[in-house]
Amino acid sequence: MSNIISPFAQEYLNQIPNTITYYFMEFSRVQASQQYDFYAFIEGNDAPFYTISCENILGKDKTYFIRCDGKKNAIELVEYLYLHSEESYRNSNFFALVDNDYGLETIKNQVVYKIYQTPCYSFENVYLGQHTFKKILNHIFHTSHFGLFSNDYGTNMQNYESRLNDYIQLILIIDKKYHATRISKALNEGLPNYKSDFISLKNLKVEIDKVYIKSNHTINDCFDNKQFPIESCYTDTSFIKAEIKYLDKSVWENVKIIRGKFLIKFLAEYLNKLKVEFCNNSSGYCFSQRATLKASGTVSKNLFYKCNYQADDVSILSVLAQYAEQPECLINFLKKIRDSAKS
Repeated sequence: MSNIISPFAQEYLNQIPNTITYYFMEFSRVQASQQYDFYAFIEGNDAPFYTISCENILGKDKTYFIRCDGKKNAIELVEYLYLHSEESYRNSNFFALVDNDYGLETIKNQVVYKIYQTPCYSFENVYLGQHTFKKILNHIFHTSHFGLFSNDYGTNMQNYESRLNDYIQLILIIDKKYHATRISKALNEGLPNYKSDFISLKNLKVEIDKVYIKSNHTINDCFDNKQFPIESCYTDTSFIKAEIKYLDKSVWENVKIIRGKFLIKFLAEYLNKLKVEFCNNSSGYCFSQRATLKASGTVSKNLFYKCNYQADDVSILSVLAQYAEQPECLINFLKKIRDSAKS
C-alpha cells in the first residue's frame, strides 16, 4: 500500500491527537483510493466477527476495517472526522464497532449514532452463548437435536452449561475485582491503574468433567503483578458497586457481563477437550451414543463424520466467527448506516 496520503490530510496531521494520527493516515489513504463505500473502526482482532454482518448488510467487500488498537482511539477517530473541516472526510460513511466493556464510558450525543457498542461486555462474549454452541455441536461435532446422535446433543448442552458455570464461579472474584478497578478509574479516585495484562489465567484448567486450579496454586495467583496488589487499585465503595452487578445472575446472564477475554480461554480449552473425546473410539461421556452405535456396526460408517476443528484462544475468534450469533442490535445499527448512505 502506498504511503502517499491525500492533499488534504497532511494539513490536518498536526491538529489531531497523537494517539490517532496513524489511524487517520490509514483512513485518508483508503478514502482517497475510493475502493470502499464504508469504513469501520474497530478495537483489535474484531474483523472476523463483524465481517459477516457487514457483508450481509453493507455488501461484500464494501467495508474497510481500520484496527485502532483500543476503544478510545476508535471513538476519538469518529469524533475527529465528524467535526472535520474537510467535507469529503466528514461526509464519508465511517462508524465504530466497539465493546461495551463494563458500560462506564459516556459517548458524546452528537456521534452516538455512528458508534455501535456490544450488548454484552465484548464481541467475544457472543461466542459463549447457547445459540453459538448449538451451531458448534451441529457443524463441528456433527451432533444435533434431531439427528442420529440426539442423546449426545442433550448431554453436550447440559455438560457445557455445567462446566461453563463451574468456570464462571471460579473466576467471578477475579472479574469483580477487575471491574472494581475500572469503576475507581472512571471515578478518578487517584489509585494505581491495574491493567488487564496483570491478570493471568494460566493456572486454571478446563476438563470435560471439571474445572480446577492447578495444585499448589490459588485464585489469588491469577493476579500476576507483584508490584502492588489489585486491592490497592479500588475502593470499598467501587467494589460494592461492581459486586451488585453480579447478584442473582444465571450462568447465561453472567456470560454477558464478565470480561470476554476471560471467557474465551474456557471455550478454547473446552472445545479442544471435547474434540479429544469425540475422536476417541471408546465410550465417553459426551459422545456415548455415538460410540455405542459405532461399536454396534448397525449404522453405516459413512455417518460417523470426522472432526477437523483446530484452534487456540487466539485463532478461535476467526475459526468460530461463522457460528457466532450476530446480535439484533448490530443488524439494526448497520441497516441504519446503510440507509443513511443511500439518502
